[in-house]
Amino acid sequence: METITLENSKYEFVKVGRFVKSKAPLKVRFEGRDDEVTMELELCHEDIKKVGECVYLVTVDGVPVYVGEYSRTLESRWLRSGNYIWHNKDLLIVEEVDSGKRVDFYLAKNVYVMINEREVNISKSIEHDILQVENLPWNKRNAKVDVSGVRRVSDFDFLIGA
Repeated sequence: METITLENSKYEFVKVGRFVKSKAPLKVRFEGRDDEVTMELELCHEDIKKVGECVYLVTVDGVPVYVGEYSRTLESRWLRSGNYIWHNKDLLIVEEVDSGKRVDFYLAKNVYVMINEREVNISKSIEHDILQVENLPWNKRNAKVDVSGVRRVSDFDFLIGA
């Protein structure tokens, strides 16, 4: 499988699909208007739809452009009626594919850490960490967070009994 490692954050992702023009548009009704969905996510294996909470990455011609995470399944976050895409970045994806560019879809290789002898999914934390150090052009609303002055609970001895 094809993998990609983000330059600054060093997270690894595995390619699970690519966006392609659909053979027949899907007719939908959105905000009271008739519309068509013309893009599908061609997956390397149909079971990928069922991958639970994870971090995803979109690349255009091999360049990372967008990172996000979902909490249920890939299918519930990205797909509608089969493999038609239904996402807030779909117009950007359509534009890139229509211009002849290759738009690929990746999932993080590992989103679990061991805490108290249990595996804990840290997808949201990984996404936020990536957004702090990677410059991804489609991630505009998640500006870098100023953490100066932020304290940890462990900083307060009177709370933890130190």
